Amino acid sequence: MTAGDAERRKRDHLRLSLEGDVGFATLRTGLDEISVVPRALPETDLADVDLGLECWGRHLRAPLLVSCMTGGVSEAGPVNRALAAAAQRHGVAVGLGSGRVVLEGGDLSSFRVRDVAPDVLLLANLGAVQLRSYAADDCRRLVEACEADALVLHCNAVQEAVQPGGDTTFGGLVERIAELCDALPVPVVVKEVGFGLSPRDVTAVVAAGVAGVDVAGAGGTNWARVEGLRDDRAGAVALAFADWGLPTATAVRDARAALDTAGAAAVVLIGSGGLRHGVDALKVCAWEPTSRAWLGDCWRRGRRASTRRRRRSAFSPSSCASPPGPPARPAATTSVHSCSPDRRSPCRRVRPRHRHGSVHTHTSLTGHRPSVDVRAQPPSPPHPPHQPLGDHREPEQQVLQRHAPRPEPVTSGQPRRTPLN
Repeated sequence: MTAGDAERRKRDHLRLSLEGDVGFATLRTGLDEISVVPRALPETDLADVDLGLECWGRHLRAPLLVSCMTGGVSEAGPVNRALAAAAQRHGVAVGLGSGRVVLEGGDLSSFRVRDVAPDVLLLANLGAVQLRSYAADDCRRLVEACEADALVLHCNAVQEAVQPGGDTTFGGLVERIAELCDALPVPVVVKEVGFGLSPRDVTAVVAAGVAGVDVAGAGGTNWARVEGLRDDRAGAVALAFADWGLPTATAVRDARAALDTAGAAAVVLIGSGGLRHGVDALKVCAWEPTSRAWLGDCWRRGRRASTRRRRRSAFSPSSCASPPGPPARPAATTSVHSCSPDRRSPCRRVRPRHRHGSVHTHTSLTGHRPSVDVRAQPPSPPHPPHQPLGDHREPEQQVLQRHAPRPEPVTSGQPRRTPLN
């Protein structure tokens, strides 16, 4: 692919994402099938809710990431700068589009955003398949040129296979990722582009030494359809992938199970793909039982602050309901880890010096949490559709049977009496 072809492709991506029908035909994220149990009496002041955390040397005011989108053409510069400025304002992370053009000697201006976002966690980006052409020194040069804190490797096998002239040399990439993780001085993250990372893929890249995984589940932008709209030669093939992939909710759940099985508590799990608002982000966090511990800790810290001001509370800590999330695993304990010089160390939550500002974004980080000792409990099965997360109540029929008054025994010649409620 020539430089001119690459620029034309990037411009088409921007135009079609704004104007074309590039979503999935019927496949959805699965998040609409998840309900969160509301709390009418949360016993917590909203001002005391604390979502701050430290990740890879940067402070975030909330576990949110504006994911990698574009770069390499003049039209991409204003987009990246606007996203970076918004991330700076709200204290969240932001990623850049593929930096392949930078390594090929192209214009760097669309990737220069550090001046408008001096404090954000900034992620550089490169296609994983490009590791066949570029070594660790090239990746280090890309990270330094973008002034980034980490490098994202995006995996877009379906997109490359559908587009005419795509790079389909996928063999041996896991080994190359492992070599890069050993050589690069910054964290390496592996992400999909909208079809979801399978548990097998998650296990493979964790063994390679990545610091984070972004599942990028199905339900948002379908890049096979984007390529089908770009080129008539790819149109018919792209239609076959109109509903391809793992829905976001499934991808997050399966990735968490894979990380738990691998004992990879230090790996940051990022749940993305079709998230529309903050409630979707909450569901991504609450969907996986172990990340619920992180949400619960933020909720409990806020509640303790409110309790200290009132000097007493209507509920004891043991009687307070849990925050939204699936049922707690028995005998769970939490502990906070501090970051070490090891780039794969877990992130450390801290109380921020300022209050969280809300922002609608595309992704939610779910890996920043205390480690949870689940005492050899097996992974929780998936919730059936429309079952509220964190609902600890017994089935209604059992509750009615347990609490219904028992009639007195009837003896011969004695009429049956109905107890009064």
